[in-house]
Amino acid sequence: MSRLDPVQASWMAFAVIGIAVLASPLPAVAAQRTFVASFGSDSAACALAAPCRGFAAAILKTDPGGEVIVLDSAGYGPVTIAKSVAIVAPPGIYAGVSALTGDGIVINGAGIEVVLKGLTVNGQGGSIGVHYQGGASLTLERCITSNFTANGIRLDAGGTIAVTDTTITGNGGDGISVSGPAAAVTITRARIEGNGSDGIRIQAAADVTVDRSIVTRNAGTGIDLFFAGTGTARLAIDASTIADNAGVGVYASANSAASVVQADVTRSTIVRNSAGIWAISAGGTSAVSATNNEVSDNVGNGIAASFAGSSLRAAGNKVMRNNVGVINSGGGTLFTPATNYVRDNTSDDGGHAPDALL
Repeated sequence: MSRLDPVQASWMAFAVIGIAVLASPLPAVAAQRTFVASFGSDSAACALAAPCRGFAAAILKTDPGGEVIVLDSAGYGPVTIAKSVAIVAPPGIYAGVSALTGDGIVINGAGIEVVLKGLTVNGQGGSIGVHYQGGASLTLERCITSNFTANGIRLDAGGTIAVTDTTITGNGGDGISVSGPAAAVTITRARIEGNGSDGIRIQAAADVTVDRSIVTRNAGTGIDLFFAGTGTARLAIDASTIADNAGVGVYASANSAASVVQADVTRSTIVRNSAGIWAISAGGTSAVSATNNEVSDNVGNGIAASFAGSSLRAAGNKVMRNNVGVINSGGGTLFTPATNYVRDNTSDDGGHAPDALL
């Protein structure tokens, strides 16, 4: 066999390398915007002319920071999201996620930013509708989460979370559960009703704002700030209705010596609950202010502060037709300047007449 000269050997090696490169699988090309449709296929490119069938396949083919657009009404399957992405269903299109087991939508990725718009997440035996386990931010807009055995929305991590124009209903546990420390949560124009435990439950050193929302007919407390950790948990409620819950309307409880809870309730209607607004300390500090609210027709206390370490400042409220109008007990402090209108309560154990201007 003849021996190759150096030039021939070099060209032969180059040709072998070129063939190997051509034979290697090329990385999939992702797109900034992908599409899903009832007539799509998950083996398609997820382009407008060739959409995918489900969210999971589309997200794999979407660039980080890109969008998945829903083209028509259908169910698009549970999904775990580990990259920054937006899933958008335009108004008038039903984009369903049904979970027979587990969670409907899971968000979990370091530093990711996720947007969900116009989705209906339905539990058919599943546990949690939208489960935020990690990320930088989550935005839910025009969504519905219902019929899960546990929570409609569960927030287990810090970050910035916005829930807007969203309905959370008929879940077996809390409507919204906040257990992520350092979370900044804003709930705006939401309807949280008929859940099997609390409407909103806050158990972490988070900052939660509830604005122009309705929290009604839940089997537990309407909005429950129940903190036993270290640090400060903050709640602000404005222009909202908290009504017909089996438990307290707004409950702010500090449950360990290292716990601080702060709640501000303004311009809201708190009616027909087991009690209205209640600051309570079980070892920590509970500081609540209530300004310009209507607190009426609650079965027990209208406005109350219980046990040392709790304080409630009430100004400009209408407190009517409760069993007890205003009360402090067990060392709790209640500040009531002469601007609250207290009338027609069955009794008033705060040292005031049942019909009085405080």
